[in-house]
Amino acid sequence: MRTIPSAEELLDIVAQFLRTESADPGTSNQAYYLRVAANAIDIVRREVHLGAAADERARLRLRQLLPGCDGDLAALEARLAQAIRAGSLSTTSPELLEHLWHSALAEVAIDQPGYATFQRLTTGTAQ
Repeated sequence: MRTIPSAEELLDIVAQFLRTESADPGTSNQAYYLRVAANAIDIVRREVHLGAAADERARLRLRQLLPGCDGDLAALEARLAQAIRAGSLSTTSPELLEHLWHSALAEVAIDQPGYATFQRLTTGTAQ
């Protein structure tokens, strides 16, 4: 799963913010910016805990979806895109749709696990 910005980029941005803009106590929106920084750190934490396993599950699904193909996740995602463009894999394929569904859920689990629809889908409740 490739997220933009990456976990490393998020940490760099937050660190830069904390070193510069938050150092000025007169910043009018400082509380807001500090909440944004904390949320970015939470995303990185979830990426560290959930990302590798989500990537491996996606890689395994792609290996099943693309018989005879192997490699890292980026290579398999590139091969998937080629197969869709070439028409050798239908965009209505149940296996493709299932892969995309699980990939999207894994991404939301990292980026926004409090999202009400995600909560409803994964736990049956919304926070």
